[in-house]
Amino acid sequence: MFGQLLGPLAWETLAFYGEDFLKARYPNFPAILNQAKTQYGPHSDAVKVAQIGLDLFTEFGYDLPASFYDVHLAPLDRDHIFEERALRYDPRDQDHKKPWDAILHACKVFAIQMKVQSVASQQGFTYQHGCACNSHLSNVDLATGAFDYAIAPEKRQRWLRSFLWTAWYEYTLVMQKTFLSLKLRKE
Repeated sequence: MFGQLLGPLAWETLAFYGEDFLKARYPNFPAILNQAKTQYGPHSDAVKVAQIGLDLFTEFGYDLPASFYDVHLAPLDRDHIFEERALRYDPRDQDHKKPWDAILHACKVFAIQMKVQSVASQQGFTYQHGCACNSHLSNVDLATGAFDYAIAPEKRQRWLRSFLWTAWYEYTLVMQKTFLSLKLRKE
């Protein structure tokens, strides 16, 4: 039974990430940054979020899937940069809740999370995500200081591999976790 359940989910996961690693799927960072500058001004919070996305891409490039960058650019598509949304329930996020939740949970890989926070802190922000049914999608909040963190080159591949395995696992099992969580709540 386990194989019957996870087999199709594993194929769905591989199909999704196969597409998510295509170069055409990645955000057009220069266009996003230019639009933020034009629409909100060169020193706006929107420009800072776009710059975070670009800086993360400069750090990780195509080693991480496009959805990693989409998640960190998500505040640009909200009513305001600091808006918090319940990823699971907000209809505006239904089309990408599964891959984005997987990416957010994969950011539990500490070295990757430290780098995200380091990059965000350079723009005066921090990224936050709560891990529960009603928790918000990754949102930005103000940081009180900046710090620099570098992933040790000899450990980079290990941390990237750990991140990807975690993202794939989370993507595969997100619906099962939801079902189990709802079932346990009823009991």
